[in-house]
Amino acid sequence: MTASSAGLVFLNGVGAIGGPIIVGWLLSIIGPQGYWVMQMALFFPVAFYALWRTTRRASIPAAETSSYVAIMPSTSIVGAEVAQEVAIELSEASEEENTA
Repeated sequence: MTASSAGLVFLNGVGAIGGPIIVGWLLSIIGPQGYWVMQMALFFPVAFYALWRTTRRASIPAAETSSYVAIMPSTSIVGAEVAQEVAIELSEASEEENTA
């Protein structure tokens, strides 16, 4: 986890240094459209990668997902676990009522 965070911080630094230089160069060559060319050059590879990744694995079946439990940000870990258990029990009880 630390290595991936360090990698992201490094990439952020590279982009913060190189981005304005590249955009300035494109602006001097192309004109005001150079900014949008740079935006497209960055956006399209990310969009294509996201589309490609969505086709690489099947979605999780609904039966294997859990219910959403709204809790306060100040809730302790124990409180969050208890809230999740109560939500699961209520969900199971409502499923039994629906099938009966």
